[in-house]
Amino acid sequence: EADGEAPNVITYNSAMAASIKAVEGPAAAEEWLDQIEAAGLVPSVVSFNTALGACASGGPADAAASSAAAERILSRMRASGVVPDLRTCNAVIKSLASSGDSEGAEAWLSLMKQRGPAPDLVTFNTVIDAHATAKNATAAGNCLDAMQESGISPDVISYTSVINACAEEGNAMLADSWLDRMQSAQVKPTAVTYRAAMKAACRARTPRRAARLLEAMLGADLDPGLEAYNMAIHAASRVGDVKMAEELHAALKSRYEADQYTYGALMNVHAHVG
Repeated sequence: EADGEAPNVITYNSAMAASIKAVEGPAAAEEWLDQIEAAGLVPSVVSFNTALGACASGGPADAAASSAAAERILSRMRASGVVPDLRTCNAVIKSLASSGDSEGAEAWLSLMKQRGPAPDLVTFNTVIDAHATAKNATAAGNCLDAMQESGISPDVISYTSVINACAEEGNAMLADSWLDRMQSAQVKPTAVTYRAAMKAACRARTPRRAARLLEAMLGADLDPGLEAYNMAIHAASRVGDVKMAEELHAALKSRYEADQYTYGALMNVHAHVG
């Protein structure tokens, strides 16, 4: 405007993106949509997608506000005659997932499969992660199956999210099953994948399974990290297996420096057996 030229929608979109990045919230996005319309311009699909993306930045603590903002932005989008595209739908699903609404994310996925645009890898992975956060391993696994049925190959993020859902439920056998399926599909597990499976084993009080996963991680030339050893020691301490806990501690010391959590688990296992 200082140069005598009125800003266009692209200019507003750039300013909106910068503002949202700094403020981190949907309120600024809605204000920019107001400014675009006040200037006599029609927000583009990019404008609305940017605004919807801001609704995913708040997290569960701002769930109600973010969901309400997303609904208002979608209503404005429809009223403006702008057709939602794949990025729009993914932004809405991410917003729902971030607010802890796994059922809403699944509903949007179903709507996309029925009416389009067709969901992509990002869409499915976001919904799987939403189910994992909701501690629903069955729904997460079903979503991965639906992804394959749609002709999309799950990646390491897809499988790791399902295994993490199993960990949240404490279902070690199911986590192992998904890890086997992942490897059969020639998708290479990462250290994060193995630690998720170890978490399931620890919650299921199966320390030998946790130790086996730790060995598999080492065999795959992955760095387990101190966290993995601590999880295995903690699993041993929960069932009073002093020998395993001490062996794991010895192995840990050859790679890392034990921390407060390590010594806490060791103290617990010795206290457990008196």
